[in-house]
Amino acid sequence: MLKKDQYKDIFIGIFILVALIPNPSAAANDLTFNPKITEFILKNTSSLIYQIKEKKGLGYNSLKNQIILSGCNPKTVFSDNLLKKKKPYLFSKDFSKKIDKCKKNNNGNIDIESALKNKEVYLIVAEESLKSPMSYFGHSLLLFLDKDDFYFSPVVSISAPTDNLTAVEQITKGGFSHIEAKINITPLHQIIDYYGHKESRKLKFINLSDHLFNREKLIQYFKNKSSENLSYNFFYQNCSTYLYEALNYSCNCFKKKPMIITPSLLELKIQNLDREAVEFKIDSLHHKFKIQFEELKRNEKKIAKDIFSNTKFNTEKNQKSGKVAALASRLSFKSYGNINPGYENALETYGEDYSLLRSIPYDKKTEKNHDNLKNSSIKIKKSKNALNLKLSAIDFNQLEQRTKKFTFSELSVGTIDFLKKNETTQVESVYLLNIKALTPIDFVTKTPSWRLKLGAERDEKNRLKSLFSFGIGVSYSLSNLTFYTLPSIESKSSLTFPIYSGVFFKNRSIVINYKTKNLKKNSLSIYKRGSESIGYEYKISKNENLKTEHQIGLSYYF
Repeated sequence: MLKKDQYKDIFIGIFILVALIPNPSAAANDLTFNPKITEFILKNTSSLIYQIKEKKGLGYNSLKNQIILSGCNPKTVFSDNLLKKKKPYLFSKDFSKKIDKCKKNNNGNIDIESALKNKEVYLIVAEESLKSPMSYFGHSLLLFLDKDDFYFSPVVSISAPTDNLTAVEQITKGGFSHIEAKINITPLHQIIDYYGHKESRKLKFINLSDHLFNREKLIQYFKNKSSENLSYNFFYQNCSTYLYEALNYSCNCFKKKPMIITPSLLELKIQNLDREAVEFKIDSLHHKFKIQFEELKRNEKKIAKDIFSNTKFNTEKNQKSGKVAALASRLSFKSYGNINPGYENALETYGEDYSLLRSIPYDKKTEKNHDNLKNSSIKIKKSKNALNLKLSAIDFNQLEQRTKKFTFSELSVGTIDFLKKNETTQVESVYLLNIKALTPIDFVTKTPSWRLKLGAERDEKNRLKSLFSFGIGVSYSLSNLTFYTLPSIESKSSLTFPIYSGVFFKNRSIVINYKTKNLKKNSLSIYKRGSESIGYEYKISKNENLKTEHQIGLSYYF
């Protein structure tokens, strides 16, 4: 009997065998760090002015520290004349002039050792995103934190430049071959802006204790790697693979290296080593907006929408709605590249204190939910006359997690489904990749929802046939209910154009999920996650012949 880790290794091996030849074009890179102060100022001018006047906040402290490092006096730079410059360009220009007159040191292009030494190390996990293949499993990075210089603290990561690759090229080259990789050293403000704002992904920070991880060895690992030719593969040589090697080099505390390492697996390893690790998180711009918009009363929601669309409003009586409208305006611009009619008015009136943190948002020591860290599964379903066994090397389904979400991602890789019926056992389906991404639309978010399935399924004549299925459509949420419809194109035994639709109810305790294909093949399931490792399901389904089947299911996540 194979152990669960052995099963994963064997199954995923098929992806790796075709990708063993190194990429000769990968090039080594020199590592220096630039805090990108001008960019930080231009993107956060109004909030910086607010914090400078208040003389508190992480933005104020960080910029003050950079001024001191340059050899200047913050009191001289933060003059009343500077704070009158409300426009980002004018503020930045005047700031640069003041620094140029008094600076004695150059803050840019610092060597890696100087940039990383004497700082606290944190693992950063950016949650998964289905916007691009590079982000399907999330992303992991290392923060070298200076609490007095929060936004300019350096972040180290290894990634693959994919700007010139299509989504198909990213999947084929990144999944079945290699992409050139490089080491990046980036200021934290750029990481927050890109992952938290542009891509709307939550960022989680987990402290790597000095008594477990040797900081000098971590720095040495990246210095060594900077002189090597690095390559990237989504499955076996990704961002988390390199960080796994770096952390193990600094502590020698991990056991046998898994064949596939995801950010969630890396996080789980750290959690198992140090249950008391200090953590904090920065929610995505989208999540912040949805949470605060939900808290508004019906008339307050209407006011927020009016401010967003530049309808007349009373600036003195709508502070709560106005702050949500300012947040919606930032989301519209940062994440979707759209400037709404009320953008400037909303931000100038309500948005001063919104873009920069006042303090590090450390998590309280409460029981943590780690459902998202168990990303492989074994699922058993029993009906009157049949038994199903489904094995998935990667099984990430946000509907099966006890966390509050406003977008819903399903991602499985390497799935095989066995069916035992009438004393006969057969492979019912095999999926290399199965994705569903639901992003409910609202007055800010206009992102389409979509699905993709690659693999093989049984057809009407019980023949196992290769399958390609892709659909794109819309979803919409109303309280805890989410509706979706995804017109699709599907190739199996023949080319068809089915419509997949559904509605589900989700809270932290239970999921009720109705699905239909062409309104002919229907199913209704009730699912409950019992723990990090166990889930329970009851399902009733009806096929095109109006035959009804009842199933009970047990899911084990590992």
